[in-house]
Amino acid sequence: VNGKPNASPFTKEAFHTAIITGEGLADLRKKKSGTKFSPVYKYKIPAKSTKTVYLRLSNKMTDNPFHPGFNSIFTQRKEEADAFYDKVLEANADPAWRKMQRRAMAGLLWSKQYYHYDVERWLGTSDGISPVSPGKQNGRNNDWKHLKNQDIIAMPDKWEYPWYAAWDLAFQCIPMAMIDPVFAKHQLSLIMREWYMKPDGQWPPSERCKSTRAGLGRTANLL
Repeated sequence: VNGKPNASPFTKEAFHTAIITGEGLADLRKKKSGTKFSPVYKYKIPAKSTKTVYLRLSNKMTDNPFHPGFNSIFTQRKEEADAFYDKVLEANADPAWRKMQRRAMAGLLWSKQYYHYDVERWLGTSDGISPVSPGKQNGRNNDWKHLKNQDIIAMPDKWEYPWYAAWDLAFQCIPMAMIDPVFAKHQLSLIMREWYMKPDGQWPPSERCKSTRAGLGRTANLL
């Protein structure tokens, strides 16, 4: 950033760089902890053919991660998902449209993210060695110290960077109500709770809490 070297060798592009150029691959393999991981498989797949890779997340080692019932359970879950979307999607719609709508709805469900942001705590902490600078204590969001987010929230860009936006959330809750109405209602009321909304009625438009009255007014109209 700004022409200076990164404090950590593992940046956002660490996996891309390791796989494409081989740079840092050995260091990544040595590191046994972190917020992300990525197995690497190399296959030569002929045209018009497929290759299936089975993965299982577990908190312990196992000699047989894929027991005999694995495929049947996977098939059962797929049938349950098909039955769910058959009830939600319009029966007489074009198949291509149904497929596109199902993918969009699945993307909405996938956008749910545990989000934890305590402004007061953030402003009052440093690297644990040096004291907190006055600039940080009086800097951005210092007037949002009541904001304590620790909820499951629908993110507009979970695939890129997890952050919420009140105006995006209002739009998202319209289609979300078709597939998870309880969650959609909860999201709309969550932003108005006392640990989100200011006493003067301002809502946090995003985790970057500086806001304008006009923007908040537009969000209010949506809700």
